[in-house]
Amino acid sequence: MQAQAVNWSYDSAYEEGYNAALEAVRASRERRNHIREYVADAKAKERQENSGYFLKQRIAGLGVILASLIGIAVTGGEFGIAVAAIPAGLFIVFTKHRIFS
Repeated sequence: MQAQAVNWSYDSAYEEGYNAALEAVRASRERRNHIREYVADAKAKERQENSGYFLKQRIAGLGVILASLIGIAVTGGEFGIAVAAIPAGLFIVFTKHRIFS
């Protein structure tokens, strides 16, 4: 009879340890999911902020290209300004980096 009581206490301790380990895993997963949601929200907010900036940057790049084309027309076909301005404008339009701070 005493052997059964000892065996029962071992089983009970095993179950308590097992349940504690499961709870620790659940808590770890919840923390990880919370961090993932926080990072995803931060990335979405950054994307939203960047979209306006990059739209302005593309418009500025198109302005550089347009200004160089107008410069060519005004100077009567002198392409000296276009040698630097058109590639710079294209770079500003198509880059994914921030050019203007």
